[in-house]
Amino acid sequence: MKRRNIVSLTVLCVLSLAVTASATEWTAGTGAWENPANWDEGVPGLADNAQIENGGTAQSTGPTNAARYLTVGSAAGDGTIDLSGGDLTVDQSTYLGNGGGTGTINVSGGAVYNAQYMYIGSSSGATGYLTVSGTSSELVVTNRVDVSSNGDGELVIDDGGKVSVESVGVYMCVGHGTVGMITITNGGSMFASALRMAWWDNQATINLAGDLDVPYETYIGGYGTGTLNQVSGTFSCGHADSTSAYGLYIGAYAGGVGSYTISGGTLIALTGAYTDGQGGLSVGGWADTDLDATFKVVGNGATITVENYNQFYKGTLVAEIDTTGISVINVSSPDSTNGVANLSGTFEVVDSGAAEGIYTILVASNGVNGTFDTVFLPSSEWGIEYGSNTVSVIHTAVKSISLTSTGSGSEVKMVFDAPTPSAVYPYKKTNLVFDPSWVSVPHSDVSGGTYVETNLSYSTPVSGTANKIYLKTTNDVAFFGIGQ
Repeated sequence: MKRRNIVSLTVLCVLSLAVTASATEWTAGTGAWENPANWDEGVPGLADNAQIENGGTAQSTGPTNAARYLTVGSAAGDGTIDLSGGDLTVDQSTYLGNGGGTGTINVSGGAVYNAQYMYIGSSSGATGYLTVSGTSSELVVTNRVDVSSNGDGELVIDDGGKVSVESVGVYMCVGHGTVGMITITNGGSMFASALRMAWWDNQATINLAGDLDVPYETYIGGYGTGTLNQVSGTFSCGHADSTSAYGLYIGAYAGGVGSYTISGGTLIALTGAYTDGQGGLSVGGWADTDLDATFKVVGNGATITVENYNQFYKGTLVAEIDTTGISVINVSSPDSTNGVANLSGTFEVVDSGAAEGIYTILVASNGVNGTFDTVFLPSSEWGIEYGSNTVSVIHTAVKSISLTSTGSGSEVKMVFDAPTPSAVYPYKKTNLVFDPSWVSVPHSDVSGGTYVETNLSYSTPVSGTANKIYLKTTNDVAFFGIGQ
């Protein structure tokens, strides 16, 4: 009997220790974390839950501060931590903005170590802010970071600051109706084992002007709206030696909207352990309907290397060609079953001051399969050309057309700009509305010469890139142009 009582008391003691941890609340305005007078139960340690929710600011300079669970901002009030040196170690999880409050952590020096989860914008109605700025500033999370968990959240990595999320990775906008943003700029960098943006009906945005390393999968727009804008830095994904390293998906599931615009920097999207044409960069995801996915390349300031390029019928590739040209999508792999481009969906060219010429859009080392279902070009001066390993567009222009008379009848003199005459042909229609397509027309390089159906290499130079040809005509009304 006495033995049974001893066991019962022991169990009760163990249970009590398992569920009970002391809590200490910040009571000061702005002051030092290390000062016991600023906490109602003294300075917290690894076994203590710490709460800053009175509108105050805890200034942490180290050398080592700690908490078991850390709550910054709640329904009771807002809270802020300014870390300028030393370490802040959280044994379990951190909540920035919990229960309706606003929680902020500013790291300008030192490191935050979080063993489990960090929630930036933890609960509905709450807002969380985390800034990691400076080359001596770092955030290390062992498990997972939610930027906008069930509230709104923002993460800024600036001026050489570093963030590392080692196990599960970074989730953006997990709850319904949330807004989350990550900005990486000025030498800032983030490592996340995986990255999932906009998991429900919400909006997640990443503005990238630094480095982003995701060895496993990246989803831009799961079931919500995900947007990634890259102007510089390096985005590398899918390089882990695993079949879980899918690479980069723009638009993943039904209801998802994914958009990735790159105008500078470097994109590297690999396939992990896949050797069957999967992985790399996929535009359009798995859903057959109710999905919108766009990959947009602007100008010629980026380097793009992907191990495969897979565009599904709900995907769109946009090439905005400006005075600098356009960055080429290089699809390459040392594996013979990768390095392929599988095309469908929509392709659109935006002319932002493009000169006449041929612009290579995509090069695939092991071949291009299929064509785009729908193509939007700026005008009739543009054409698209599919090769066995390439996709290109051609911009040429007719400068003038005049009717002349020869001894053998009438002909049309056409002067055109075509830096690569061998790639385009003269065409005509007799009815712009009802004729299904343009048809080739015989032409000559000299007036009254032999008329043949061939490309514009059979022409006479005028000046610069301008050439002239002569088209034999009949008494019918016809519309003439240049194309592929």
